Amino acid sequence: MDAECTGAGSVRCGMETDMDRYCKRCQKLLEGDEIALYRKLIWREATEYLCLECLSRDLSSTPERLRDLIHYYRTKQKCCLFV
Repeated sequence: MDAECTGAGSVRCGMETDMDRYCKRCQKLLEGDEIALYRKLIWREATEYLCLECLSRDLSSTPERLRDLIHYYRTKQKCCLFV
C-alpha cells in the first residue's frame, strides 16, 4: 500500500499518476485540497479532477467560496479527505 492509503476501500488508495494531478479541463497542476474538494462535492471515487477555477464555473460559484469550503471541511468537519 502507498503511504497515503488509509485502508481497504479508501478513496485515497490506488495508483495515482502525475497525469491524475492536473485539471482535466485547463491542465493546471492541482493541489491535494483541490482533489479532495472535487471528491467531496462531485464523486468520491473520481480519478480525474477540476481545479478550483474550473469547478467554480461548473457550480456557479467562486474560487474564494470553494476555498472557504475547503477550510470548513478541514477545520470544522474534520473530513478525512482533507488530511
